[in-house]
Amino acid sequence: MDQLQIGNESDYCVVLDNPRLNDEGWVEYYDLHLKSDAMNATVKVENLPCTVAIWEFFKDLDDNWSGWEGEKSWRALEDEFRLEATISNTGHVNLSFQLNLYNYEWRAIANICIESGQLSQLSRNIYKFFRINANL
Repeated sequence: MDQLQIGNESDYCVVLDNPRLNDEGWVEYYDLHLKSDAMNATVKVENLPCTVAIWEFFKDLDDNWSGWEGEKSWRALEDEFRLEATISNTGHVNLSFQLNLYNYEWRAIANICIESGQLSQLSRNIYKFFRINANL
């Protein structure tokens, strides 16, 4: 899988694409896009193996699909990409994607709302994008 879209394509969405693999098949970098009719923002995200991986973040959301307290968050090591998740009492998950560009001179934020029942498929797709073999 070379591209992963989160959100409604006709209105706005978040897209992960252009994974760059190292010699061992690890996704070292990928592009993250926030897209809408009114705005487009892109950042190159470094995916270091020494940090908590984004797929672990989505797996945790999926494991707790029935709800959690407060906000869960993840960020890339250099903080070029930050992700926060909250869940409502009715099972709506708000994913807030924040891109930090030009040493925090510019920021772009997109909020995508999904149903908690969509977390399992989203988690599987994240694993596929990063070429992680797992029994989910």
